[in-house]
Amino acid sequence: MKKIKLLLAPLGILLALSSLSPGFVFGVGLLDPDFGNEGKVVVPGFEEYLLDAALLPDHRVVIIGPKQLLALLPSGEVDRGFGQWGQTQLSLPSGAKEASFSLVLTDSQGRIVVVGACDFAESSGVHNLVEGRDLPRQIMIQRYLPDGKLDPSFGTGGTVLTDFGLPPSGPGFAPRVFPHNAEIDGQDRILITGNYRAPASEEIFVGRLSAGGEDDPSFAQDGVYTPSGYEWVGRPVTDKQDGVFFITSRGPHKRVLIHLAETGEPDSGFGDNGGRPVSGTVGLGSLGIDAYGRITFFNQLFGQRGRLPNGFRIRRLLPDGTLDRVFAENAPAVRVPRLYDWQTRTDDQGRILLAMELKNTAKRDRPPGLPVALGLMRLRADGAPDRSFGAAGIVRIQFGGRSPEIHLVSLQVQGGEALLAGSRCVSRCQSALARIRLNPS
Repeated sequence: MKKIKLLLAPLGILLALSSLSPGFVFGVGLLDPDFGNEGKVVVPGFEEYLLDAALLPDHRVVIIGPKQLLALLPSGEVDRGFGQWGQTQLSLPSGAKEASFSLVLTDSQGRIVVVGACDFAESSGVHNLVEGRDLPRQIMIQRYLPDGKLDPSFGTGGTVLTDFGLPPSGPGFAPRVFPHNAEIDGQDRILITGNYRAPASEEIFVGRLSAGGEDDPSFAQDGVYTPSGYEWVGRPVTDKQDGVFFITSRGPHKRVLIHLAETGEPDSGFGDNGGRPVSGTVGLGSLGIDAYGRITFFNQLFGQRGRLPNGFRIRRLLPDGTLDRVFAENAPAVRVPRLYDWQTRTDDQGRILLAMELKNTAKRDRPPGLPVALGLMRLRADGAPDRSFGAAGIVRIQFGGRSPEIHLVSLQVQGGEALLAGSRCVSRCQSALARIRLNPS
């Protein structure tokens, strides 16, 4: 078996992963041997498309599809004591025409929060509509107890419907709200980012619910912050003061990083009255905050076929939004052969983790360019790969089967473990999970 090489070049750091044989497994001893088959589970009997996953404080795993939740024990087996034989089905609120889950989170008490959207029929009485105009769409949030039962202390019987009072797109129209990302802060309040349909365009919003499920009047304007002129908004990330950072876009190549104080107002001490532009190709979900309140994000680096692989360069800002120049002068470019896409999170020690899709090389039975494996990389404080983690800084995860195609859905980090969730597709798609010990004994 060939050795793993770490090559230093003028362009930065190149991880020579392509020299390994396809059967090589990275990070032996880091994949959690107590979870499924050597740290991996292909979920049995879950016919839904996997949309998100979460780690519970007791090391169970909850995954979510459009219409149901499924819980797994720390061993990876279905938790038959959760809901009905391990599953909880979505129930439509009164008057709803259609509803679906999309996000799942856990709060400090181990309660499970799911976020989705709900469309209402005209006859529901929720809004008085002009015939043929948009039907109302609201955000639907449900909170479950650790045993899979709805939490009666949250909203109405465990369910909250809200549009944060956002305006409709015009006279006779109903509000149309589209949640995309969510986070829970240190007080178990729920932050939701997304888009709503305004009269002339789609605008973004950042809303916050109290721990009990009410629109939080102490946040921005009656619970929602609505800057104008932005097209898209990324994942919210909270700081130690329960302020919130997020990246927005003003077109395909213009990104702005915004910081709101705990009150929901722009932080005048950050950048230019709460915002600063970020240059380069920046992922909307690439934010992280370390133990010192410094903000990190990633510039995507595009490769050249046959010559240079894709990669990234990490950027770090000081808490006031100014560039950390010491870090910037030393942070290398990281090139990863077969890198397709990634997500980032920060662990409990402030280290940056990147979950990646890794592409296939050209072979007779598999077209090039399709992701066939997942990887997890950990970075040092200086932005370089932590070579003590996995093999040369990466744990590579393959789920077996003939010519499988694997797509990363989410990366979750809690305590000393990380959970990678994806969809593994051969003749049909199945939910695939991998749990990795970040600090193995």
